[in-house]
Amino acid sequence: MKKILLVFILLLISDVGLTQWVQQYSGTSRPLNRVRFINRSTGWICGDGGIILKSIDGGINWFNQPTGVSNKILTDIFPLNDTLVYAVGFFETFLKTTNGGTNWNILENGIFGNSHSYESCFFLNERTGWIGTSFPGTRKTTDGGKTFMQQNINSTPTDIYFKDSVNGAFAVFGATIGKTTNGGINWSQTYINTSGIGGEDFNRISFVNNYTGFVVGSQGTTYKTSNFGISWDSVGRITDVQEFMYCSKFINDSVGYAGGNFTRLFKTTTGGRSWIRQNFTFGSPYDIYCLSDSVVFLCGKPGIIYKTVTGGQTGINTISQNIPENFRLNQNYPNPFNPTTKINYDLPISNYVSLKVYNSLGMIVADLLNEKQTAGSYSVDFN
Repeated sequence: MKKILLVFILLLISDVGLTQWVQQYSGTSRPLNRVRFINRSTGWICGDGGIILKSIDGGINWFNQPTGVSNKILTDIFPLNDTLVYAVGFFETFLKTTNGGTNWNILENGIFGNSHSYESCFFLNERTGWIGTSFPGTRKTTDGGKTFMQQNINSTPTDIYFKDSVNGAFAVFGATIGKTTNGGINWSQTYINTSGIGGEDFNRISFVNNYTGFVVGSQGTTYKTSNFGISWDSVGRITDVQEFMYCSKFINDSVGYAGGNFTRLFKTTTGGRSWIRQNFTFGSPYDIYCLSDSVVFLCGKPGIIYKTVTGGQTGINTISQNIPENFRLNQNYPNPFNPTTKINYDLPISNYVSLKVYNSLGMIVADLLNEKQTAGSYSVDFN
């Protein structure tokens, strides 16, 4: 049986940016609809009023990139790399940049109120991609958006995902999941009825590998597929829903996040079987993007951007609020351990605390705590 011996370091810090969910300045109160990153540093957000924001420092600062479509709602943005990015929006709005957003080319700009709306997009590479639209359903390009092939379906995909050039899936309002095995030429659609609720709207679809995917319905029911959309099974439900759940994102078979109206933000570590509400007190999340199970971004209404580097709430327990005399990081126990250990520490004053795990080479292997805590004695479990 493998045993692990760990050394822990407790640091006092003064950076308020290390709380669990940290709000970032967006510069707007307009709804922000979609967030995507290509790495830990570079990401984009799109929203109402033709807004596109870019960050190159891991979401600390966001810069507005003029698009020329300020009268449009941008619904999705898809960066392929640090230079090539696509964006779509209402009333046949289709944008492309080849220089990271310094300039945005307006490839399509339909008549406001008198054109079909583009709800989503997905690109496999710089040439091949799909747009989800109110008509004809999906449009496919194989030349980087110069031309499109119409793919007729009776649905408006709110989120699209392709694992290769032929196998794809989409989610739609109206409790329906679509699947294709020929690049979107034909789509089969499955209506999902939730027991006791009926049809829930699906706004996001989240695949973690070539077989496993999740959707979270508007009333919080979590569905999972293990065969890339051939069948979907109910695995759990968020019970503290207020009106509507907008978004969800899974990073692996266990860890996922979901957000909705009235500050509802939840996390699961059980593959959707159970959900824990996060300490989130302002705004409504519209979209979530996970770089890892600990580094997560979200955007939403009104103009909110949040980031966590600790995976949201941690398993910190308050042992005592009696004020200790000294700072103390106690020996973890058991030690050695397999697979869990408990760490106790004392704070004689209120301060910002960072609790990290280092390996023998001096590299951080776990970031257990980054937040302000009041004076007292605390315990945290580490797996």
